[in-house]
Amino acid sequence: MVVATWRTAEFKMDNKKHDIEVFVLVNPKSGGQAGEKVFQEMSNEVGAERCYFLQGKQGLKQEALERLWELLSQMESFKTLVSEAPSAVRENPHHEFVSTGAFFRVIAAGGDGTVAWVLACMDELEHLPPFVRIPVAHLPLGTGNDFARATQWGGGYDGGHAKRLVQQVREAGCIHLDRWKMKLENLMENAPAGERSMDLPFQNYCSFGCDAAIARAFEDERQKHPEKFTSRTRNKMIYSSKGTATMFNGSGFRVKSYLEVIPGTEKDAVPVPLPGPTQTIIIQNIPSYMGGIDVWGNKGESLPCVPCLHKTEGFHAQSMSDGQLEAIAFFSSIHQGSAAVFHHTGKRVAQAPSFVIQGKPGKIWYFQVDGEAVKLTGEGGFRAQITLGRRSEVLVRKK
Repeated sequence: MVVATWRTAEFKMDNKKHDIEVFVLVNPKSGGQAGEKVFQEMSNEVGAERCYFLQGKQGLKQEALERLWELLSQMESFKTLVSEAPSAVRENPHHEFVSTGAFFRVIAAGGDGTVAWVLACMDELEHLPPFVRIPVAHLPLGTGNDFARATQWGGGYDGGHAKRLVQQVREAGCIHLDRWKMKLENLMENAPAGERSMDLPFQNYCSFGCDAAIARAFEDERQKHPEKFTSRTRNKMIYSSKGTATMFNGSGFRVKSYLEVIPGTEKDAVPVPLPGPTQTIIIQNIPSYMGGIDVWGNKGESLPCVPCLHKTEGFHAQSMSDGQLEAIAFFSSIHQGSAAVFHHTGKRVAQAPSFVIQGKPGKIWYFQVDGEAVKLTGEGGFRAQITLGRRSEVLVRKK
């Protein structure tokens, strides 16, 4: 029996590792089109009946999920797991669960968005009891791959080691993952129907301001000229150029006068002070940002000559399993670039189990959720409420 609650990440494994089934879902468009090669390798390793493409096509997605359920539902270990699930787990399936990690695991091959999509697919399995979780490993094919870095799967996979990788997935540890939901309201009068109220899930981070403007410019360029985006290295070069452009075109403005960051959702909660030059606010769940940078400072990094930036009093180390989020400020795209190059931190702002972010009228707002950037229509301001959602289970590679 494998049982997990939000208060513990301890698991009892009573099986042999080689008996664990591995099912693979691949995004062929990730990482400069590397998905095709990875799909072939993984098909040869785990079998074609256990490896599927995910391309956003409903029919293909449904076929993959149906096959996954067919394999899982026939396993005696699964039937026992469900029948013996404790009542406490059945009564609170959003935050407590039993795990198939002892006998069945999934690999999500793609970028951070692919992992989020696969976890959402697990939620949608029609016949899977809501108190059961299937643990997922991230095979990184994207550009930043922050989730893979946070779970020790590295910054990128180019193929050639399928056998070893599958064995590492079988041997990986299981931990639970906090997933979050953001309800965002566009306060502009007569806002477009699709923007008046949006429910946006995330698991890595969401951000407001300059870095979201850069991400939006990057995505617009990728949509217009997909032929330019042929490798992770080239993608990062294009991203850097968009950051430089944002410095001069006005889309990265100082947000202190226009943004309120409120820890908690209680009526008496008050905004925390923001540093004067703040241009970006990040609400972070995992200890990796911009391709593996520890911007909260779990490892003790701090900007040189400015020790006041790295406040430690009243804060604790980040965890993707503690029901807490971290708010971090950056002062400019140069500040973020310095963090990326020299592994410096941002400015710690707050740590809380929920947040309200309010953008005042008078500016065009950009925000992003797990790398998906959005530009709000109009200058009417917004209100975003961030609370804990459904917890999942993920795999962390052993060092």
